[in-house]
Amino acid sequence: MYIHAFGGDIYFHAVTVPHSEQFDELARHGGSWSSAAYYPLIAHQLLPKDVDRALYFDAADTLVIGDISPYYDADFQGKSLIVMANSYKIQENQLTAYSLADLSNPKHRAAILRGMFNSGNYVMNLAKMRHDQLTIHDYQYLARTLAEVTGEKDAYFGDQGLLSAAFCGDTHIFGYPEIRNIWYMPYNFCVWYYDRQREEPDYKPAILHFCGSFLAGKPWQFRYPIPLRHIPQNPVHEIRELVIGQAAWYYLWHEYALLAERVLDDISS
Repeated sequence: MYIHAFGGDIYFHAVTVPHSEQFDELARHGGSWSSAAYYPLIAHQLLPKDVDRALYFDAADTLVIGDISPYYDADFQGKSLIVMANSYKIQENQLTAYSLADLSNPKHRAAILRGMFNSGNYVMNLAKMRHDQLTIHDYQYLARTLAEVTGEKDAYFGDQGLLSAAFCGDTHIFGYPEIRNIWYMPYNFCVWYYDRQREEPDYKPAILHFCGSFLAGKPWQFRYPIPLRHIPQNPVHEIRELVIGQAAWYYLWHEYALLAERVLDDISS
């Protein structure tokens, strides 16, 4: 499908995921996430072989508002993923990235399975994943093993927990080791930042992610001055419920949602 919108050309390529029922086992051990959340785990098998990297985005609750090329084009440094860090361990009085050995350490395992990074977006080294010959069966084995080791039905926190376990020690944290700060997330700026901080970050976010806030819901759950027509909306929140700093981002999402509706109108007319 070809779409001419937003000042540029967009090509949409639908990809059918074969045997999607194979992902049910991953979802069974990961909490409330659907099996579709785990489809990117085999992106290297689904996308053409000449595509050597891909930037994954969560649907609907992420928004690109700046230049993402420094993130997308970053050197993988031999790793399978490029991510924005969500958690570190403390080693020699400084924040340090987790290693594969930490997954076997009960002291660190819980944090890893909660997510070393937020899975709202990440860059995948498809060439390396193909070289490593990763399959759905590898992830199924890992999911079962984590369930056995933890003794928990919900052994990990959705796709980000399983991804963190699968690629522990195999992720390049963008900006690390020069930057060791969980508040540094220009390419996955989560609105939970304002639950804990009252000052604006000292960088300009390029990718917004509407997640993780104590008070704020998803942007389509809010009531706006101009209702949305095509995008499913369940207005259970008012903008005044947001903490200082969040409202501007929700209004920005709403502006883009209105633009998207205009595109849908053009396509259907």
